[in-house]
Amino acid sequence: MNLVLSDSSKQKLNNTFEKYEVFTTRPDTIYGVTYTALAPEHKIVKYIVENKLLSDEKIAQIEAMQKVTERDRATKEKEGIDLEITVIHPLTGKRYLYGLLTLYWQVMVVGLLWQ
Repeated sequence: MNLVLSDSSKQKLNNTFEKYEVFTTRPDTIYGVTYTALAPEHKIVKYIVENKLLSDEKIAQIEAMQKVTERDRATKEKEGIDLEITVIHPLTGKRYLYGLLTLYWQVMVVGLLWQ
């Protein structure tokens, strides 16, 4: 499934990204999605860091996350950083929080999270 970035988020990312693909094992619960999570190695996250689109403090936190090994990520408590961008919910058309960057395994690029 692809999620489309909001217009303000596209502008923040200099129109480099329009959407990104997500994976869920429970598409029947898509209405309950409240945010998505990206791995620190995701290309959107890399773009944000390289172009300094967040505060120095947040960029330092992301860079620290990128240095954590997959093995250590498996045992560490998950943490998140607000990437300050939003996507459009594919079914409701409402904007919702995007990119709480979370310390996940590198192979997990993006995922949907429910409350």
